[in-house]
Amino acid sequence: MMRKYDQPPDKTSKMNVETNTFFLPIDLLNGIDNKIDSASEKVFFSSPKTEYQKMREAWAASVFCSALSRSHPGSKVGILEEFPDFEIKIGSDTLKYEFTEVMKPNRKRSEEYRDKTEILREYRPAKCSQEGPDWIIEAVEKKIRKNYRPIPHLLVYANFEGRPDIVAIRAKCPNEFLSTWILCGTDIIQLFPSKYFGEEYMDWAPSGIDSFHPRQTQ
Repeated sequence: MMRKYDQPPDKTSKMNVETNTFFLPIDLLNGIDNKIDSASEKVFFSSPKTEYQKMREAWAASVFCSALSRSHPGSKVGILEEFPDFEIKIGSDTLKYEFTEVMKPNRKRSEEYRDKTEILREYRPAKCSQEGPDWIIEAVEKKIRKNYRPIPHLLVYANFEGRPDIVAIRAKCPNEFLSTWILCGTDIIQLFPSKYFGEEYMDWAPSGIDSFHPRQTQ
């Protein structure tokens, strides 16, 4: 049975996502699912970031590509070891993307689970919606300071409760990438019109990936 997604998997083995190969987004999602093992939530959240970062990037890139596929059928995604983080293939065009994940400040994954016992955390989507724009803008500015060449596209994964205020983000966020996107849940939005996509996706657009509502890990 095909797994349904609305957030990254809670568990992962110490493995590398297959890189330098293009996949249809649903195929890569299924591949990620097949690599999830019986590691406990405690191990997952306590592990160094490098042990699960590529799987998280692959999940986000796959959901993003799935959304693009709704108006660009046949789009494929490829995960890379180094710059850029991933590529999207649309027809004969290959678009290079950097990825960044934005969480609430001071969030510590390793403290969210202890011996498989979930620790209930304060759920405040309104606070995240109000403060989220500043978190996202700070993340974009940090990526700008890396001075990537050639300039890539950027995907920002808003990994916190609630949906960020897009008007507030657009008012203050620098527009220095070929295109800048936000992934929230399984929906995407383009922050600014871009040369390649024009004014597509200027409103929230679904990825088309079936969603479910697993245990909250945000």
